[in-house]
Amino acid sequence: MEKSGIQSVVHLGFSILFLSLALALPYWPCGTILTSCMNSPRSNAYLVVGALLASALALELVAILLAVISCASSLKKLFLPFYYLNCIASILVLTAVSYYYARLDNTYSPMMAVIGMTYARAKLLLKW
Repeated sequence: MEKSGIQSVVHLGFSILFLSLALALPYWPCGTILTSCMNSPRSNAYLVVGALLASALALELVAILLAVISCASSLKKLFLPFYYLNCIASILVLTAVSYYYARLDNTYSPMMAVIGMTYARAKLLLKW
């Protein structure tokens, strides 16, 4: 196992943690974004934000799986799909946060998603 591969897994783990917290914590103005926010008057906007964040989380989970397989088996060709999935997930999160601030009010739960993706991006770009 390479040190850089293990670092990628750890950084992705932090990214997944913050995305999960952003989706799970009930500190959105209407509660939890994928459950109680669907009953609010602005449910369409919350649905878009929740779907973008959930999609980013799914991509990050696939990316961490590829990173773990790459570390365990020393397959270097899995790094490129891992990198692209990670970048697409970042774009989805930034889109979700931008949409949220454009359509709804601002609280700190969306910022957890930004922190997670920024952390992973910074570490990944510093490595590359």
